[in-house]
Amino acid sequence: MSRKFKPSLSWPLHRRGELGDKQMSTLIESDDDLSANDLALSYQDTIGGPIRALRAIVAQFGYINDNHISNVADVFNLSRAEVRGIVSFYADLRTSPPAKHKVRICQGEACQSVGSRALTADFMVKSQVLNQSKAPDYVEHEPVVCLGLCPRGPVAMINDELVAHCSDANSILERLEQ
Repeated sequence: MSRKFKPSLSWPLHRRGELGDKQMSTLIESDDDLSANDLALSYQDTIGGPIRALRAIVAQFGYINDNHISNVADVFNLSRAEVRGIVSFYADLRTSPPAKHKVRICQGEACQSVGSRALTADFMVKSQVLNQSKAPDYVEHEPVVCLGLCPRGPVAMINDELVAHCSDANSILERLEQ
């Protein structure tokens, strides 16, 4: 007969009691830190609270900075290294400000069969030049497996706009300038 592991629903609670009121001793330097601390506190008694708090911080501020990491560590009685481990594990948690523009080019089989790999390679070269001339965080590329328009490939998503039959990197860059 095998024994099944039953996780405790209060697993973060047992660690919190060790610090007591010292938990709130984080130096709050700005309104952003206060807001991040409030976000973290709102998930304090939630299963998966640290991850949820970090995702809420990304939704609010666009990325997670060192002060945010300290706030989450203090609220959940974790080390900063443990919080950094969470941040580095999940792809949707970022530690740098997002670029002004985000371009996703489909790498699914249907889009690859009509040239998405060549389009991606060309776009990567041209976007690096654009980032050097405009700003280092002007445009970023995020690979994606499917954007759902398989018969109309190659497909790109420029910011939040889907573009079908996108066969030229220059056309993507022109849309960024609009």
